[in-house]
Amino acid sequence: MTTYLLTICPLSVNRFSSFFELYDTTMNVFNDIIRLVDADVIAFRFSDDPYYHIHAVISVKGRIRYDYIHKTVPKGFHVHLAPLRKRKDVDNAKEYVLRHRPAHYVSVDSDVTFINRDGN
Repeated sequence: MTTYLLTICPLSVNRFSSFFELYDTTMNVFNDIIRLVDADVIAFRFSDDPYYHIHAVISVKGRIRYDYIHKTVPKGFHVHLAPLRKRKDVDNAKEYVLRHRPAHYVSVDSDVTFINRDGN
């Protein structure tokens, strides 16, 4: 198994009509990558501090071919994958991801659940 720190961020939030469109589109990019590389998500955070972005620690069998990832990602998004070679790197990356403050949703209380297009 190989573990990576995955970062995804839209290059401009002005192209989205609402926060929910930004969230959905960014999550779709994330889900497409996860499906493409058949990854297990170890830690995840969608944050708006200091800008909208996703950090995730993912685990895959084998290695990821970056050229496949970049063909999948639509224009207007930046994607970065950093391999985590040591167990301490994985632990540090998980802490880093979970330290990020989650993005604030407009008029959302604790009873709301978001369901992605793949049913998760």
